[in-house]
Amino acid sequence: MQKNITVAMSFVFALSFLGIPSESHSNQQLNGVEKMTQKSQSEVAPLTEYPSAIGYYLRTGKHQFYHIGEYILRGELGLNKLGQVTHVPLDNDIDSFELIINAANVVDLQRLAPRFYAQSAAIVNPDFVKVLDVQAEQVAENIFRVKAGNLEKGDIITIVDTNAVYAVSLGEISQNLVDTFSTIDWPASEIVYSLEQALKSFPDNQDLKNLLAQKRVNQGNEKLAKISKDIDQKVNNFNSAEKHASKRVHAGDVIHEIEYYEAVAEEAGESLPDHIVQLKKEMKTFLETPERQVLPELDKSKIASEVTYFQVSRFNGTSAGSGNLIVSVLAVGEQDMLIRFRGIANEFDGKVLRARKEITNDSTKTYIAKTTEVTGNNWNLFMYENDGWSSGSFSAYPPAIQTKVDLYRSSGDDISTIDSPEAMFSDYMKSVDSKTSSEVKNKPEVSAMQW
Repeated sequence: MQKNITVAMSFVFALSFLGIPSESHSNQQLNGVEKMTQKSQSEVAPLTEYPSAIGYYLRTGKHQFYHIGEYILRGELGLNKLGQVTHVPLDNDIDSFELIINAANVVDLQRLAPRFYAQSAAIVNPDFVKVLDVQAEQVAENIFRVKAGNLEKGDIITIVDTNAVYAVSLGEISQNLVDTFSTIDWPASEIVYSLEQALKSFPDNQDLKNLLAQKRVNQGNEKLAKISKDIDQKVNNFNSAEKHASKRVHAGDVIHEIEYYEAVAEEAGESLPDHIVQLKKEMKTFLETPERQVLPELDKSKIASEVTYFQVSRFNGTSAGSGNLIVSVLAVGEQDMLIRFRGIANEFDGKVLRARKEITNDSTKTYIAKTTEVTGNNWNLFMYENDGWSSGSFSAYPPAIQTKVDLYRSSGDDISTIDSPEAMFSDYMKSVDSKTSSEVKNKPEVSAMQW
């Protein structure tokens, strides 16, 4: 008489109850590792005429019985652990497969409590397996037939009972992997990792090696495309920034991203696009070019009626000896100052520079007069300090000299070379005209920084 027996199912693929494999199992596993290093594809499961021995079998539509062997597994079933899993050759009729159990009796089958699972060849997530919805039907004294309606080509069937773990694949595993990873809609970087793991199971499989080489090329192209978008975004940030200091930060970001592109392109054997090369040059040129401060033209009608002179009590960086630094200062309106240093041993000696006042204390009229005509960036050329309790004090950073000096006011009678307001204004305007003419002559082509 036939008996229907419900086989207990569990969604969680728990292996902890198996404990540590015996010594014979450990030796078997080591032997398997030695064999696996030579594998190019999975082996066919043992074929038998009838499931006469206790165990699990897969019967095909052609009434062939394949023994499902015990599988020594530590941890999760991953792509790098498929070398010792056998397979059953496929015909077109997946629905005709039946799982056959040879158990001593019904009581023994209930003791074993087998649970049936399946995973695709790609093993997308080792923690997730498809639980097979099965019913076991007794067809002979010790033979039970199990039908599963949700199997697919390429599935790796895993059986867990109270004794061990067993596994078999529907179709040759390495070919299933090639078929899957050739068509699966994943980013190339994920496929590359999966293929690298699969080759640990089948290190001599040439199809897997060829597919991996192709996907690595795709991976490089995908990465370059992503970096190109990142470069675009950073260029947009550069173009959108209004302040020069912000533009400098964004220009550095663009160059950093381009250098990343260069490294990836070199690794992928790709040449750099011309627009990338040109963009890097433009950003470097921008960073190397000092900020040009656009100031309103000086109004000659606003120059002060006299020049104020300052000297330094002790200064060793002069061309005429210690203490011979002379500073001529001419106010032009409320904000601008024309300043000439004499006695410094560099190219700014005797030149008239323009500085703009920045008030740091409204009540005491403390200010710093800054210029960009020394380095292209702000240079604290002249300073007036007043703490509100005593008379003010003056100091300066002579142009191109990283030393602050304290100044004291001096009368024209103590100065050997006298400056007139008109002479200082004229000398400055001549230097401006000369500089403007040179810049126009050598002006490079303007780039919109777009690509």
